[in-house]
Amino acid sequence: MPSNLEQVRAAILKVFGNLIADDVGEAKKIIKEATYTGKTDPGGWERSAEVVIHCESGIPNGMFEDGHLIMDKWSEVTNQLDGLFCEHYNAAIVCVYYV
Repeated sequence: MPSNLEQVRAAILKVFGNLIADDVGEAKKIIKEATYTGKTDPGGWERSAEVVIHCESGIPNGMFEDGHLIMDKWSEVTNQLDGLFCEHYNAAIVCVYYV
């Protein structure tokens, strides 16, 4: 079974991949460089989160990018996660927690 971090990365790629980059390999690279476990996040945003997602290098954040359309897509990401949900922490960070 994939780790929570791997699940989140796969869900982001599936939902946002074409918005992040035209090339799948480039999208995967951007996603990998912008996602961390809460305990290893270099920004230290939310140590209790399972995953911390930095949205300043290509991953869309619903607070500033096309409003409801992007928020709906984050719901799609959540729907693909097993027992986890995405929550916007601030304008640049999305955290993933256990339900």
